[in-house]
Parts: sequence; C-alpha cells; structure tokens
Amino acid sequence: MGLLDRCKALVVALTLVLASCGTAKIAEVDPKLQPYVDEFSKYFGMKVDWVPTTFKDLKDNWVGVCITGGDSPVVQIDPGYWEEADEGEREALIMHEYGHCVLDRDHDDAMVTISGVKIPKSVMNAYTFSGIIYLKYKDYYMKELFGR
Repeated sequence: MGLLDRCKALVVALTLVLASCGTAKIAEVDPKLQPYVDEFSKYFGMKVDWVPTTFKDLKDNWVGVCITGGDSPVVQIDPGYWEEADEGEREALIMHEYGHCVLDRDHDDAMVTISGVKIPKSVMNAYTFSGIIYLKYKDYYMKELFGR
C-alpha cells in the first residue's frame, strides 16, 4: 500500500471514529478558496473537509503556510498575494499547501526538463513559479504530487 493509500485509509478511519462520536466537524474554508480545495479533493480521491483554510496577512514574504501540531492542520493564505496571483498561481499554491498538510510532503526544489523546457519538478517547490507553467504541465504536476 503506497503512502497516498495509507493516508486515505487513515483519513477514512479517523472520519468514521469522529462521526461515530457525534463530533465530526467540517472545517471552515473561505469561499474564495473553496474551488481550489475542491480541485485538490478531486485529485486526492475524496473530499478534504477537515483542514481549515483561511486568509491571513503573513510575514517574511510568505504567500501560504501549513500549520501543524494542533487538532488539525491549518492552511493560511496571504490575501495580498492571492489578489495579485493568476488562476494557475492560486491553484498551485493550494496544491502546495495541501501537499504539506494532507500528503505530508516536504519541499522539493529540483528542476526537470520536459520537451526541452526546464521547469520545477514539483508544486512542492519552495518558491512560487509561473501559473502559466503550472497550467501547461498540470497533468505532470498532479501525477508527481499524488504519486501516480
């Protein structure tokens, strides 16, 4: 069983335990961010509704962050970056932060060459990159992120 399958099994088990206790709770997701969370859920293979995802002014030029260590991981997105970002950059950012919070992925700053074009190997790159590149190679990035 691969890491993704183990993560899914753990999430399903935890969801069933919480639901049986009557304490299952759907996390707050800002409506502007919901379509991007839904896109992650589609590739993940199940609804991801346990990660609170909100806007917060972030320091040190951070555009997003996954905070772990509490009852549930939390994703925070810098509103200034979000307003300036294009659709590809927005989606890549949510995929990146959920990659940390849900898939337990670390940063990967490697580069690859595809059809003569050098691009970041993963959306888990520590630095933001062009939304145009992300969208052009989205199929590749989703396979890399989800291990397929």
